[in-house]
This record gives sequence, C-alpha cells and structure tokens, in this order.
Amino acid sequence: MSGDVSYDMTLSASEIAKDRSNILNQLQLNPQQYYLSTLHRPYNVDDKEILTQILAAYAELDLPVILPMHPRLKKQLTAYKIPTVNVRLIQPLGYLISFCCLKKPS
Repeated sequence: MSGDVSYDMTLSASEIAKDRSNILNQLQLNPQQYYLSTLHRPYNVDDKEILTQILAAYAELDLPVILPMHPRLKKQLTAYKIPTVNVRLIQPLGYLISFCCLKKPS
C-alpha cells in the first residue's frame, strides 16, 4: 500500500495479531495506555551509561513502558543493577503478539 514492505507487513501483522492475541488481557493493559519498547542491540545494552540513559528517559514518560526482556538485556540489567522506574519487564513476546495493538495512521 505504501511502497515500504516493512511498513505494509506491520499493518498486515497488526490485523492478524488483533484477532489471535489476548496479550492485553494477560498483562491487564488498555489499548493506547502504554509504550512498548525493545532493547537488545549491543550498542544500547552493553554500555552501562547508554542503558542507564535510556531507562532514565523511560522513567519520565507519561505512560508505563512494557519492555520484553531479551536475554542480552536481562543479563545486563542483572550485571549493572540499574533501577527500572515506570518500566514493566516481561518475558519476550512472539513476533505477531508485538503488533497486537498498533494504531494505524489516520
């Protein structure tokens, strides 16, 4: 639809996930009342200062941040003992579940 294969796939996956996922009920979340983030790239999680800055930014957001814990992130959070304020750590999500509540642009 847009000429961007990744974007078009995201829109398609979000429709499928809405029909198949109950993740919002499982996590007791309301649509559009949270942020979903992922952190797993070595640049973002292997450097304590960068990871601390990212988590500090999450603490200032107006809604809670749902953060599936990639194994690399889990390892570094344990090693660095960085506090997670306004962050809800959960187990990793499947690909489609991550798209369950994306809002389509108007």
